[in-house]
Amino acid sequence: MTENNNMRLLMAAAVLTVVAGCASTPKEQPPTVEVTPTAAQPSGPSPEELAARAEAQEAIQAAREKIREARELGVPVGEAEAKLQAAEEAFAAGDYGRAKQLAEEARHAAEATINQYYLNKARPLIEEAQGLRGRMTPGEAARLSEAEQAYQAGRGKRAYELIAPLVTAVKARQPEVYVVQPGDNLWDIAASGKIYDDPYLWPLLYRANQDQIVDADLIYPGQRLRVDRNATPEEIQGAIEHAKTRGPWQLGVVEENDREYLRRWPLLRVE
Repeated sequence: MTENNNMRLLMAAAVLTVVAGCASTPKEQPPTVEVTPTAAQPSGPSPEELAARAEAQEAIQAAREKIREARELGVPVGEAEAKLQAAEEAFAAGDYGRAKQLAEEARHAAEATINQYYLNKARPLIEEAQGLRGRMTPGEAARLSEAEQAYQAGRGKRAYELIAPLVTAVKARQPEVYVVQPGDNLWDIAASGKIYDDPYLWPLLYRANQDQIVDADLIYPGQRLRVDRNATPEEIQGAIEHAKTRGPWQLGVVEENDREYLRRWPLLRVE
C-alpha cells in the first residue's frame, strides 16, 4: 500500500514539473519585415528641358511663317520645307536642340529666296527710276539713292519698298507748267528750286518749248513753258555742256550753236 502511494506521489511531481515548464516557455514572436523607403518619383521635365522645348517650338513657328510668306510670293521653298520637316521630326523625338537648329536653317533658306525675289523686282524699277531722275524732286532723288544703296547691300525687300512707290509717283505726276513773269529769263527760271535748281539746265526748257521760243534769250510774260521732268542723264549732261560752251549771244538773234543743240538733242521727253 505504501509503495503504491509513493508511486502516485512521484507521478504527480512529474506532472507538476511538466506543467511548470510549459508555463515558463516564451511565446514565439512574428518575424520582423524591413520596409525599404520608396524612391521619390520625378515630378516632370526640368526647367532647362522646358526652356529648350519652348525655343524649338518658337523657331519652328517662325520657319513656318516665313515659308508661308515665300509660298504666297510664288518662290521655290523646297530646301526650306525639307529642313522644316527634319526639325519637326527632331522635336517629336525630344531632340529640341537639333530641332531649333534645323528650324532656324529652314527660316534662313526661306528668307534667302524671298530676298532674291525682291532683288529681281527692284532691279528693273531702279533702272527705270534712274531714267526719270530729271523729273524728281531733291527728296525723290535722295530716295532713289537710298534704294540703290539697299540694292547694292543685298537688301531686296527694302530696295523694292523704296523704289516701287517712287517710280509710281514720278510717272503719275503731270508735267509742270511755268508761267513766265516780267523780267524772267530761262537761266533764272532753271535756277529756281521749284524747277531744276540749276541755271545750267536752261537748255532743257528751251528744247521742251521750241514751238513757242524762237530765240532762247527772248521770252515773254504770260508764256506757259513746259518743264521737262523726264530728261535722261545723258540729256541733262548735254544741256549743261551746251549752257557752259554756248559762247556770245545777241538778243533777238537765233545763235547757230542753239540750232546745233536742238539738232543734237531732238527728242522731246515731256509727257
